[in-house]
Amino acid sequence: MTAKHIAFHITLRNVSDAPLLLNGGVVLGNGRHAWAAIDCTLRGRAGRPVPLGLHWRLGGVGGRMYILGVALGPGDTHTIAVTPDDYSSATSLALGPAELQCRFTGRPSNEAEWPKSWVGAAVSAPVEIDITNEPAKP
Repeated sequence: MTAKHIAFHITLRNVSDAPLLLNGGVVLGNGRHAWAAIDCTLRGRAGRPVPLGLHWRLGGVGGRMYILGVALGPGDTHTIAVTPDDYSSATSLALGPAELQCRFTGRPSNEAEWPKSWVGAAVSAPVEIDITNEPAKP
């Protein structure tokens, strides 16, 4: 059997002793966030990676876009809920155990408009999950 969708949370945590400013993507005029700095991959029993195309419910963009900046003090966290409406997958997801891994890629900001943001990549440890056909819990 296969599942069509999964839901999960991504938590960004500042483990340094200094404050960080993350350039995460864009905020649209309607307040919707598009996290261009995050990509995630599932690896099921077959071991083949399945990239999740994070599109954040954006069919098209019209109007003004603003910088999606997240300021994190030392030890602070920011959690992002990812629902089945926020991504697409080229293949159905096999039921059963899998691993989920996400990557945040910090990009430089335009310092004329925005303070200097953290630049680099941070990859989560693989998280073991169980894919079921049960509805996602809020």
